[in-house]
Amino acid sequence: MQDAIARLEPEKREVLLLRDAEGLSAKEVSEVVGIGVPAVKSRLHRARSELRALIAPEASRPPSTCPDIRETFSRYLEGELPDDLCATMQEQVASCPLCAAECDGLKAALNVCSTMPSASCQREIDEAVRKVLATELQQ
Repeated sequence: MQDAIARLEPEKREVLLLRDAEGLSAKEVSEVVGIGVPAVKSRLHRARSELRALIAPEASRPPSTCPDIRETFSRYLEGELPDDLCATMQEQVASCPLCAAECDGLKAALNVCSTMPSASCQREIDEAVRKVLATELQQ
């Protein structure tokens, strides 16, 4: 998992670690990183999807007729999924074994990410937090 995370672009790795490993909210991540919440969520969606692909590149992606489970699940985690779409996606996952496998893989990856020791990338996170604190203290 740490090798896969290390292979992400630094901007994506940073938001992924702050949000999913450190448990910061999207707003808190935006303050640390210095970008807007929509940009944080966009980077986070891409980082989660890339992380899933890096962890299990051999995993079958659902057919193109299926919705993008990676993006939708990430949006669900961020509270961005309307109730009707959430219900539709639950039905899709229940009826499509490939979508269910994709969803289970994402859950497993994020579970590992949230429980792993973050020391491998802690230096980057510490530096980002120091910059924000320095800026705040100067004001």
